[in-house]
Amino acid sequence: MEGQILQVEPGQRSGLILGADGNRYGFSSPDWKPSDAPATGLRVDFVATDGRATEIFALPGQAGAPPAPAAMSQPAGMVNEGSSVMLGLIGIGCLLLGFVIPVLPTVVAFILGLVGADSAKRHNNNTGLILSRVAWIGALILMAIGVLLLAFAASFAWPFLQMLLDNLMEMARQQPTHVALL
Repeated sequence: MEGQILQVEPGQRSGLILGADGNRYGFSSPDWKPSDAPATGLRVDFVATDGRATEIFALPGQAGAPPAPAAMSQPAGMVNEGSSVMLGLIGIGCLLLGFVIPVLPTVVAFILGLVGADSAKRHNNNTGLILSRVAWIGALILMAIGVLLLAFAASFAWPFLQMLLDNLMEMARQQPTHVALL
């Protein structure tokens, strides 16, 4: 796969590569094959293995230069890594709204949290992952508390409803029946 070096650790031969698939791959010194040091912006060819870049070679005629904005753009249909942070923040906002309006915002927070966490994992975005996890785990906890509160309320309301039903049945038995003669 082809990609571009996004970051090189100072004084080391390790860093981060943005692959043509839009994912980021870490690499270390043993993975870098050329004799010269890797440089930010350098176009490379590599093998993606378990989220890491291995067997990395610089593409011919490439000089280390800062990455151009066009080279950093995501392929069509790919989610930008900043979207996982935004999804996490919106999810947390919906979670907080769930304390005021019970059901729908909590479900939305749960879904946005899961989608944001997936996006953050694919882009190695720790901030987005934390925010998204707060959203979906918080929504899950809020939904569980809601179910427990409904069960608790039903257990207290059941005797009252039973008494009301018994009174209605008794009143129905005591009503005289009127028969109309035709």
